[in-house]
Amino acid sequence: MAESPRQVLAGVMNATFRGDAEGVRSRLLAQDESSQRLAKAMVDVALAAQQVRQATVDKFGAEEARKLDVDVVPPVVIASAVEQIDNDRATVKLQGRNGIAFQLVDGSWKMSLAEVIAQQSQGRDLNELINQTRQPVLRFAELARQVNEGKFANVEEVMAELAQAFFGSQSGK
Repeated sequence: MAESPRQVLAGVMNATFRGDAEGVRSRLLAQDESSQRLAKAMVDVALAAQQVRQATVDKFGAEEARKLDVDVVPPVVIASAVEQIDNDRATVKLQGRNGIAFQLVDGSWKMSLAEVIAQQSQGRDLNELINQTRQPVLRFAELARQVNEGKFANVEEVMAELAQAFFGSQSGK
């Protein structure tokens, strides 16, 4: 069964946090150059999170690193999101956020980045939106370096820092 638009939104965020670049990419609809640039920025964040994951595996082992496999978007948040579907278009609105647009493509819902750009870029340059999207990349790279250098005593400490780096960047949206 295909993911609902709500599940796609949660999937993008969870895949980003877990460092699953393909999980992010597969849920995005990027048909024009601007959308492709935003998609690349979103995938870059997942790739940077993957560096943190790999450093955690290297430092603490694969079994301990599995503790990073959490849903950063709890099911209760997704269940409470307002989802409006109109034929092959949908909007999902999380509490306190603008609605995010989705489009049905070959039986699967995809986050429509062209519509996200149109909505989010009000008064902002596309480069500014992309730079904001990429903000976690440097924080994740620094976190991976710190993990490699032994700054953290356990995976739970890494998780706390990873969540701070991830959600700290989300608050500006």
